[in-house]
Amino acid sequence: MESHTKSGDRSVDKQRIEVPGPNGGYQTDSETEKETVQVNATTTRTVARSYRWDVNGHRYLVQVTEEEARTSASGDAQVVRTTSNPDANGKLQVTQREVADTVKTNPNSQETKTTLYTPDGNGRLTPSQQTQELRKRADDQTVEVRRRRSGKLPTEAGKWAK
Repeated sequence: MESHTKSGDRSVDKQRIEVPGPNGGYQTDSETEKETVQVNATTTRTVARSYRWDVNGHRYLVQVTEEEARTSASGDAQVVRTTSNPDANGKLQVTQREVADTVKTNPNSQETKTTLYTPDGNGRLTPSQQTQELRKRADDQTVEVRRRRSGKLPTEAGKWAK
């Protein structure tokens, strides 16, 4: 089941997944609520909450993803997406942060550099993966995509190891 509501600069999307239950009917398996707010002409904030149901039919939070997307007049953009999961006590802990910077290199191409940060042994977010993507649009409206990914840890100088 899906629903969508919009009021001013705020919209809420809900999706509920039902599966066959033990008594021949359907029971809720998971639910996602996604709230998007248009902060201003260049910035949107989105919070998505995912829930599951326990054996007693009680809903519990399994993940929260917060995203802030900013664009510029030139077409450049930055998206910061933070994912948190509850710990054993129900307190949210950041499990990853993804930062994607997109630059229009010319009218027909753009480059996106994405860095994924995950907690180290001390709980601090450190870079763990980097992706570089180049998109070029041809005259026939096809798009060529080249992607390079590095999963190695950055060197002390902040450069990605080869």
